[in-house]
Amino acid sequence: MAIDALESWGELLPEAADKFRDLNEKRNHAIHFNPETDHNDKDLALEAIHLIQDIVNIQFAAFGTQPWYFCIPGEMYIKKEWEEKPLIKHIFIPNSLLVAPKHRVESVLPKIVVNDQFEYDDKEISDEEYYELRQNR
Repeated sequence: MAIDALESWGELLPEAADKFRDLNEKRNHAIHFNPETDHNDKDLALEAIHLIQDIVNIQFAAFGTQPWYFCIPGEMYIKKEWEEKPLIKHIFIPNSLLVAPKHRVESVLPKIVVNDQFEYDDKEISDEEYYELRQNR
């Protein structure tokens, strides 16, 4: 029921929901006695681990075609329209950096991002405006 609810609210991508359903079947199969579990428990556990890896790669990847991202070549940003969705608001945004269009990345490890001392207007801009400003920096 939780998988269906999260998927219907648009918080869980359909492919991730399918993987969660597969994982749920494996879980039910493992906790309710089944003779084959006695013989291939390692294989079943490995399949479950692979499903979890797939779910993380689909649902929580930092780069990809997830609908909450927009891409500027070589860079990924969260779309403004997604910022109030619970998944984005409580998981992605707290683990992201707020950057201005003229920022620069000086280092990845350790993470050093510099927002230039450029004076910005005190206003919200659209994703499209951000894209244009970023392209023209």
